[in-house]
Amino acid sequence: GHPSLLLSGTIIGINYLKRVCSPTNIRIVLEIGGGYGTLGEILLGDKRNACCYIDVDIPPVSYFATYYLQKLFGKEIADYSEYRDKSEIRIKKIEESFKGAVLCSWQLPRLVGEIDLFVNYHSFAEMEPDVVENYCRIICNLKPNYVIYVI
Repeated sequence: GHPSLLLSGTIIGINYLKRVCSPTNIRIVLEIGGGYGTLGEILLGDKRNACCYIDVDIPPVSYFATYYLQKLFGKEIADYSEYRDKSEIRIKKIEESFKGAVLCSWQLPRLVGEIDLFVNYHSFAEMEPDVVENYCRIICNLKPNYVIYVI
């Protein structure tokens, strides 16, 4: 998609979320298919947001997201290699050590803990139904309080 359209969709989602809940309830945000990290840029760039952003995507998109977010936030963004050899990736440890992380899709099942917000803009529509079902099972195990899903 065109970057300005992605940005406007992201902003619409954030505005909707702010209308239905208190942003102070959202500390851990997990996005599947976050592209180059627009949502992370918006959330982490606003000092009023005390949150941790985790972007899960496929290579090479995850590489570009890491590059982009690290250009903005430096080493406060963990990349795939930080957790490459971990059989378990504790969300709490990510939150304690970094502002955010970019993980590859095969690392998603290794996440352990809970999230406050799950976000998916359009990428589920590009996947096979069994893949989406598997992702949904994994996300449900992370017990999100809020979900933003756009087809």
